[in-house]
Amino acid sequence: MVGMTHQTVAHIKLREPRKLECNESLTSLHQWKLQFRQFVKQDDQYKGFLSSEVRWDPTVVNYGFLAETNGLRRSATDKMDDCKDFLHLLATFLPHGYLTEKLISTATSFAKAFDIIQEHYGLMPTQESFLDLDSFSKQTGESYRHFYERIQAHTRQHLHNIPGVTVEEARVPEGGDRISVSHANLLALICLKKIHPELVNIV
Repeated sequence: MVGMTHQTVAHIKLREPRKLECNESLTSLHQWKLQFRQFVKQDDQYKGFLSSEVRWDPTVVNYGFLAETNGLRRSATDKMDDCKDFLHLLATFLPHGYLTEKLISTATSFAKAFDIIQEHYGLMPTQESFLDLDSFSKQTGESYRHFYERIQAHTRQHLHNIPGVTVEEARVPEGGDRISVSHANLLALICLKKIHPELVNIV
């Protein structure tokens, strides 16, 4: 039609994530997870398996998938095969191959698959690993802001994510715990004391 303009939509093409090393930290592993998610979201065939709402069951026919009535319109078998390929893709970023079969046979979601990897590295957040916060200190060349953000990141990684869990009068809400304003103030106090024990009195 005369006068009609067409807009071209440009998409960012993300590079493939790096290969995981034999040793990773909790922070580096979670950073890699974010990169992997963004990379896979570029692929229509696999991106659906990233959803927190998507589950599968390796012990049942076709992993429990049904034929699709829209979108890619995959059969149940094709969707199962794509799910396996998705998990194989995830496994290719590991420094060794012996977790591949465990991912294929036991993972029931992307979150569970990542838990398997995180557990393999010994980096599943626990009450004990949260206590590592006590050993935090400002690193050479690290800004005060970065130090505070590192303390916050460690705390976020250890927030309870199971709704309904109750500790004394506190209850984990739907969607999991979040850092509140009061919580952030407490972390700021911890940060100041770690920078210098007398800094709080000066402030």
